[in-house]
Amino acid sequence: MAGSAHMGNGAALGRIGGRALAWFSVTSLLSLAIDHFMDMGRPATNVLGDTIATCVVSHWEDRRRMREEVLSAHA
Repeated sequence: MAGSAHMGNGAALGRIGGRALAWFSVTSLLSLAIDHFMDMGRPATNVLGDTIATCVVSHWEDRRRMREEVLSAHA
């Protein structure tokens, strides 16, 4: 009788462990699926930031160049 109770507890622990393993597997797969899209978003963010920075610097350079032209025309 004592042996059968011990087997029952082991079976219960096995079921709990199996559920925990299944939950871990599901969450790992979801994490990997989301990570794929996050990996695509990181370079897109970098490219967008670089593009905006290039446009801002170009705008500043154009304004500086126009200012220098105006100053040299009046000199």
